[in-house]
Amino acid sequence: MLTRLLDSPALQMLRGALDGLALRQEAISNNIANVDTVGYQRQTVNFENELKAALGRGGARLATSDQRHFGQAARGGSGVIGQSGEDGTFSIRNDVNNVDIDREMTDLVDTTLKYQVLAQTTAGRLRTLGTIIDRA
Repeated sequence: MLTRLLDSPALQMLRGALDGLALRQEAISNNIANVDTVGYQRQTVNFENELKAALGRGGARLATSDQRHFGQAARGGSGVIGQSGEDGTFSIRNDVNNVDIDREMTDLVDTTLKYQVLAQTTAGRLRTLGTIIDRA
């Protein structure tokens, strides 16, 4: 029973989102570290669409009494939650490096805030499960 609670769709989604955000933070850190490296190309991690697709394939769903209440969830995706790659932006610098430090710092703050919110949400869900277990 405990395994079923810990493997709930909501916790799986939170785990996947936290993993994706951690990979994004790593890519941003690499970009910042290589801001002056000749020829370095900015790396990105896009996981939101894959996470949504994974949820659509069997994740959290709302119970409906009529199929017209909610549209079908999106299908597809490769199943890879965190995937890094070059972002396709062009360099305006002579050294072909396309890292913009202002953009990286903004992305880092955004990613950190999202990570903190999801970590607090996960901790709250786990505290709730702990309370339920203690009272059982």
